[in-house]
Amino acid sequence: MGQHGDASESISGPAVIGTVVSVVLTIAVSVTVCICRCHRRKLLRETSFGSSSSSQSLPNNGRRADSSSPRSTISDPSKRMSPVSPAIPILPQSFSMPLPQTKTYIKTSSSDTLSIDPGLVSTDYCIENEVNQRSPRLDAIENKLDQIRERMETVPPPTTLGTLNFSVGYDVHKSAFRVTIHKANDLPIRDPQSGSADPYIKLCLLPDKKHKVKTRVLRRTRNPVFEETFTFFGLERGQLPGISLHFSVLSFDRFSRDHLIGEVTMSLAKVDMTEGEVTMTGEIVGKQTKQQQKPSGKGEILVSLCYQPAANRLSVVILKARNLTGYNLMGPADPFVKLCLLQGDQKLAKKKTHVKRHTSNPVFNESFIFDVPSEGLEDMTVELQVLDHDRVSKNDQIGRLTFGGRAKTPSTLEHWKEVCENPRRQIAKWHDLQQGH
Repeated sequence: MGQHGDASESISGPAVIGTVVSVVLTIAVSVTVCICRCHRRKLLRETSFGSSSSSQSLPNNGRRADSSSPRSTISDPSKRMSPVSPAIPILPQSFSMPLPQTKTYIKTSSSDTLSIDPGLVSTDYCIENEVNQRSPRLDAIENKLDQIRERMETVPPPTTLGTLNFSVGYDVHKSAFRVTIHKANDLPIRDPQSGSADPYIKLCLLPDKKHKVKTRVLRRTRNPVFEETFTFFGLERGQLPGISLHFSVLSFDRFSRDHLIGEVTMSLAKVDMTEGEVTMTGEIVGKQTKQQQKPSGKGEILVSLCYQPAANRLSVVILKARNLTGYNLMGPADPFVKLCLLQGDQKLAKKKTHVKRHTSNPVFNESFIFDVPSEGLEDMTVELQVLDHDRVSKNDQIGRLTFGGRAKTPSTLEHWKEVCENPRRQIAKWHDLQQGH
């Protein structure tokens, strides 16, 4: 019995000491947490009292912070901070920067606008508004475009670009007018790589232009066969003589806008459909518009531009070129593109693409990022040179292109204007290369 009692006393001693230490630590931690919470609440009450007193002490001509306005920097700190969050120093209202009263919106393209719920943002000011404001540079670009348009001459009489075969008919019982697009023949080449085109047809009824339809795209053919019928209901027979059919023949391009091959316009004034369908063939002619610029015969290049004002960056994507005229002893040229960014007369950056061997229709697909000044695209110029690489002598220039302040052609001016008016949007267009100098 004695030995058993001594063993129990030797075991219970350390256990009692450990229990006492754990209780003391628990009490110390609890007291520390309570002191921290009380101190934090005291700081919050003092800050709230100081903010309200400073807003009441403003002079009569000053503007008090409106708690309902999204521009208020501090309206009620107790609502913005959790009592268990760490203490964050709060600047007095005298350090808040006033923001201009402008409407919040983000323009994503020329046709749609992304609107923002005012309740989801803490300010009605957007940095992109500075870009969307009209700048003197855009006015200068428009003035230059107007001057060039005044000197433009009308295009010579259109040439034949193939033929379009179609038929028309009228169903008296259903009051339905039918147009069947059969086929097109001898279309011009629009894709130099395949030596063909990707045609499709758009049809609308003039003069109202209310009924618009289009066929499917047929790949890699200059003689497409569509055999598609379109029915227009609700047209009386007496209305048909005043209607004209307008066909637009286009070639699909997955990199940029589709190419307009030509048009066919056919009046129904002298078409007799009493005995059934009437088949007709129309010549495809070029659209009669004012010429934008004389082709230099140097070839074309597809360029995509995008301006990112928040990051002060301009991205230039060299996609591809076609019908380049450079040749050497070994055959087609070895083209590559040099890019140069200028501000006024000062060169800021230079870049270049890889060389494409022995081709007149190179595909580059190379993107370049340029850092631009915080002032934006004011007085900025992007120069492109398409060169024929030569290992022995100096590289020969095939053609050049200029965007921005030094641009002199309508296509590059309109492209640059569209980039300035639509930030963060990639805009790709074909341009004829100009003679180098």
